[in-house]
Amino acid sequence: SATVPVPGPHSKAKRQFGDVMFVWLKDKQMQRPILEHAVLFVDQDIVFEKAGTGDLNPFRLTDVATVEKEWKPEALGGFFTWELRRPNLRNRVKTFADEFSIASQGCEPRWPEFWTWPKNLLRELALGVADNPRNQSAPPDELTLLKARRVQLCKGQRWKPCEVQEAIVV
Repeated sequence: SATVPVPGPHSKAKRQFGDVMFVWLKDKQMQRPILEHAVLFVDQDIVFEKAGTGDLNPFRLTDVATVEKEWKPEALGGFFTWELRRPNLRNRVKTFADEFSIASQGCEPRWPEFWTWPKNLLRELALGVADNPRNQSAPPDELTLLKARRVQLCKGQRWKPCEVQEAIVV
């Protein structure tokens, strides 16, 4: 796995740069949990996050206390399950295609036509499904095809890509 769980409650853990906090909505009526939010730790109390949804909302640095107010964890009487994870740099990390591509997933009976596409597309693309986790027999709200590339930015040249390669899951 690319990350490993940090033991104990997040509030008592020694958080460090690179740790990721996944914020899940887990409900007994749901067929699967929903990843609602994620933050990247800069240090013990400062995180990097996307503030809201959509193209017009910024990424920002904020503190854990602010995140706790907006995504109140179960431990504080809220609805969300917080999962603190740390990068596992010892193991080989899976590529985007190995982890998320259409080819890596089993054929979905609701739309089998995607699995008839050429093999190169099946490995390059991932299928994002917006559906109701409480009722998967209902029609999906949206299907999105996703393609990822890993880009390294040139030192000293703002936002100019130096190298592009297949994305990896971190």
